[in-house]
Parts: sequence; structure tokens; C-alpha cells
Amino acid sequence: MASYRYGPDERHSLDIYTPRGTDQLNDVIVFFYGGRWRDGNRATYRFLGGILSRQGYLVVIPDYRIFPQVRFPTFMEDAALVIKWTRDNISGLGGNPDNIIVMGHSSGAHMAALLLTNTSFLAAQDLRREHVKRFVGLSGPYSFNPLDYQSTAEIFGTANDISLARPIKNVSGLEPPMLLIHGEQDETVYPINTLNLTKAVCHAGGQARSIIYPNLGHKGTLVAMWQPLRWRAPVLRDFLRFLKTDGG
Repeated sequence: MASYRYGPDERHSLDIYTPRGTDQLNDVIVFFYGGRWRDGNRATYRFLGGILSRQGYLVVIPDYRIFPQVRFPTFMEDAALVIKWTRDNISGLGGNPDNIIVMGHSSGAHMAALLLTNTSFLAAQDLRREHVKRFVGLSGPYSFNPLDYQSTAEIFGTANDISLARPIKNVSGLEPPMLLIHGEQDETVYPINTLNLTKAVCHAGGQARSIIYPNLGHKGTLVAMWQPLRWRAPVLRDFLRFLKTDGG
């Protein structure tokens, strides 16, 4: 694992996990962690970087600015900057800049989905959504309205138009293929978020597939990829199959 800076702020740092024993450019997974837009540290996700790099992927796990240091849309600008840095630098580190997969959990899944639906953040970095080949979302709040909840209203109250902060309101059908994963027992972010986004993308002519695992809660979709807990649900298997198929 190696660490790099992608911007001037202390939290503009990322870790890169590189597969061993390869002499070719590897497909890249950029993972945005959750934490309600107010918590989180990339070091917590070393286990995930290890899991995915052992599967042959070069993994990028960034920190980004969070509340109360910033409010919407600043963390989205950071997310776009991560993709820009990855596109510009990853080939020199063993990654394929033409095959970037974006992945996120919880609020990180919201951020990743919003990058691909409201493309203004990518455009500000001279990027297009076509620069991302696939999206995998775990337990994401794609259709909720942040202004309806006190805990998120103060974070998103700076939005001039709250619809621009909601992935469900920005679907065009032009998004890259999506795999949307949720736990049926999730009481933090309800599975209807995943079902709603899947329906919206497919209705618009895009490619999206949802998987709802009956025995998983909010964090379960992520930790079930860890070897001791894989018996709980085949999240890793389904995730890898999606990355190796042609459709969403």
C-alpha cells in the first residue's frame, strides 16, 4: 500500500493497493467509504483494499473533506478530483486509466452515484461519465431527500436546488452499468433506495441490476466480503461476476 496526495487539503489523500506479480495495467476500483458525510478514514478500509487487490484490481481509497469542515457540494468536488487524479496518474502506478470502476458504501455510494448522474462535478474536472466503466453501490441512500432529516439537512442545506444532490432525480439512462447491492435488514438506509434507483435507470434505458440479500444489514453488504464473514452472503462473488460480464 502506498499513499498519495490528490489536492492541497490535509484530507486530500488516498491509498493505493496494487496486485502482486502482474506486469500489465490492472483495472482500477475507486472506493468511496461511508460515514454520513461527517465521519470516516481511509485506513479503516485496508481490509477491503487487500481483498480487492488480491482479486487482481488496483484499488484507490481516498479520504475527502467532511462536515463540519465542509458542506454540499464540496465533498462532491473532492470526489470528482479523485477521479481526475486517478485518470491522470494511475497508469504510472500500474493501473489502466481506461477501465475505472467506481464503488461506494452508504453515503459513499450516494456520492459515487451522484458523480455519474449529475455529471456537472466530473465536467468541472474536464471529465465525462464515460471515463467510468462501471458502478457498484452498497447500501446507498440514492432516493432520500436530505432536507427531510435533521442530521443531513445541515449538510445539504447549502444546495441551491436539492434535486441536484439526489441521484434519483438526475438519472438519464446514460450512466455506466450499475450493480446496486443492499441488505434486506438495513434499518439505516432502507432497501427501497436501491430498488428505486434500479427502476429509474432501467426505465430511462440504462443498465442496472439490484441484489437484496435477506440476512444483511447496513454494514453487512461491505463486511460480507471479508473472508470470515463470506458465509453470510455471496457479495464478493456477485460483485466479481458483474465486473467480468458485459451487462448491468
